[in-house]
Amino acid sequence: MAATMTLVYVPLRIYLTATDRSRRLKLLQRIRRLREELGQPLQS
Repeated sequence: MAATMTLVYVPLRIYLTATDRSRRLKLLQRIRRLREELGQPLQS
């Protein structure tokens, strides 16, 4: 029972952390792009 639980849980955990990390990176890139777009008119 415990072995099957780990076999199911471990890949699921890896998948969730991987998707969460990529989602966070996309959010950071979007925020950075927005900040650059907002920062350009202020600087000029």
